[in-house]
Amino acid sequence: LRNHFLGGGEGVPSSVAFADLPESVKTEIMRIQEEFKDEVPDEITNLVTSFSWMATHDSHAGRLGVFETVLESERKRLAARASLKALFEK
Repeated sequence: LRNHFLGGGEGVPSSVAFADLPESVKTEIMRIQEEFKDEVPDEITNLVTSFSWMATHDSHAGRLGVFETVLESERKRLAARASLKALFEK
């Protein structure tokens, strides 16, 4: 992929939309995702996606907004887990 952009003479961009990638690269990315999807729990996938979104925001406020959403989601998940645990401990 890096060679694709360097070969164009414009250098490597700081970000690229999936739709703008060459078809061969899109196919390879989807193949890798399919290969490893069962090996990575959904929680980790969600965290990686959220932190990727944070990294692409131009503003600090945007990054904080994503981080706040991640924290709230995790708080709810842990609260649900604690409730279920308490149910089965009685």
